[in-house]
Amino acid sequence: MRQRPEYQQLKQIAIDGDYTLEQVQGVTRTQIESLLGKRIGGLFPGIKELLIMDIIDRDDKATMQQLRSEIISVFPDAEFEKGREEGKRFVTVWIDRKP
Repeated sequence: MRQRPEYQQLKQIAIDGDYTLEQVQGVTRTQIESLLGKRIGGLFPGIKELLIMDIIDRDDKATMQQLRSEIISVFPDAEFEKGREEGKRFVTVWIDRKP
């Protein structure tokens, strides 16, 4: 689905327009078809779900970068590690280097 031109075009529109998660969650098939200038039919649920996941990922990366900058300004030797356990993402921070 990520390789479909419809999805790639919509993702670029969402990123360029700095769409919020709420905006993407609230989008309708009619709105998407209007943006694309063509009908997408049964592709709508999959495209919308991928867009939501990409917007969440974009926001998480921005938040992580901000957090990382704030921590490193106080603890310059801090190291970070991202992980996932039981479907939940987490970040481990070592204040004075990773053991």
